[in-house]
Amino acid sequence: SSQAALLPAYSDLSEQQHSLANLSHRLLSYFLNASCQSLDCAAQHFADAILTGDQQILFRRHSGRIVDECRRLLSTWYRGHQACPHDFYLKLAHHSGQLHKRLSKYDLILVDEGQDLSEIMLDLLSTSPTRIFLVGDTHQGIYGFRYAVDAMRKLPADDALELSFSFRFGHTLAELASAYVREAKGDTSFNIEGSPQRTTRVKLYRRLRVQQDKRGAALLARTNISLFETALRLFEDRRPFRFERNVGPLLQRVRDTAFLGQGRQELIQDPFIAAFRSLEQMEDYAEQMDDRYVRSLASIVRRHEPGLKDALSGMWEHCRTSTEMSPAEVVTLSTVHSAKGEQYATVILHEDIPQHLEQAAHGAKGEADWEEEANLGYVAITRASDELMLPEYYTKLFSTGWQRMLALKNRGRFRTESSAAAPIQMGERVHTRHGPGVVEHITEDGAQVQILLLDTGFIINERPGELQRER
Repeated sequence: SSQAALLPAYSDLSEQQHSLANLSHRLLSYFLNASCQSLDCAAQHFADAILTGDQQILFRRHSGRIVDECRRLLSTWYRGHQACPHDFYLKLAHHSGQLHKRLSKYDLILVDEGQDLSEIMLDLLSTSPTRIFLVGDTHQGIYGFRYAVDAMRKLPADDALELSFSFRFGHTLAELASAYVREAKGDTSFNIEGSPQRTTRVKLYRRLRVQQDKRGAALLARTNISLFETALRLFEDRRPFRFERNVGPLLQRVRDTAFLGQGRQELIQDPFIAAFRSLEQMEDYAEQMDDRYVRSLASIVRRHEPGLKDALSGMWEHCRTSTEMSPAEVVTLSTVHSAKGEQYATVILHEDIPQHLEQAAHGAKGEADWEEEANLGYVAITRASDELMLPEYYTKLFSTGWQRMLALKNRGRFRTESSAAAPIQMGERVHTRHGPGVVEHITEDGAQVQILLLDTGFIINERPGELQRER
């Protein structure tokens, strides 16, 4: 990574070597995503708007050297002497004007995930003469740590359409998700409707029990450490599971951190970890720079040594073989970030999701950190189609109205939708993902419905649960 590549530049400052490499790496990431053309300009704004406290002081003390080292690495990438990140290509295309010129040739630009665009993308869209169709959800913006901006709030629109209906889940979960956004973000007008053809249960749990679901089940966590510890527990209980994303690099870094704690630096593969003199120095760095990922690596080792080596070897083999299993055969483990865009029949939320939201309320980063944690909770809640299991920790959050709603649910008095909704009928007008239509044909088993789309005249096939009756 560029962070490890920057370590040698600060070898003469051993006590601050990792911290300066971290600040340099973050400045590079900020510059590559920012619309400003000058690294010096980006550095000034980075220090003023992004950094606070001791990090800001350290950056300003060494800002000249940090900028020089970043410029040197950018030059290395440009000359092809070292592999560069994808953001570098985008920055070059934006800087040269080639990307703007190429986009101007199109009649229409379609943009998805508009709540998580880089400043460069926003600049290209705001200066483009081309028509733009932008889709996004402000309440799902979860990449602020990569300096993403919400184009849904930034770009003026000639026409704005609210997509307030979900085909994924039923009324119960829709009601919960709506209440969550109103409570967590103060958006009192927010409301999302669920499909009357879906039955989605919402349950509270006191003690985490991960169970399979033949339709597909997932446990979602906020942090890697919670995910790792859940995986370790399942592995020890010989329960089948898989990870949503490749966690090989994470397991290798946990192993490297364990070697660091044992004083066996010669076995460490990751150059960033290898440059620490001890596990204590690594923890001091994580505290100073608020590096949650490095902090989680150290925490895993502290909690599970000795015996971690055998567990890692077993989990490595398990991960290799579990890729051959279907999601229905195993429980899928994922962070909320990795689950973005995914859907699971049963979703179990780890307790660390509401815990991080509560911690953000008292954190130094203020409102921006709170909003992103709130968005992560919303993304997690809305991954389920059939059943959502919430930790009881949620009953400690927000207003008494929210707490009363969850308490009623726990006693079985939460408002639920009927599982015996009247079946779709021939000739009935319905709303589909592609617009309004009329039911032309229904298969004998009722599993497929043929729809004539009124806007285009096309015939499509849909499942009844994906349709909304016209009111």
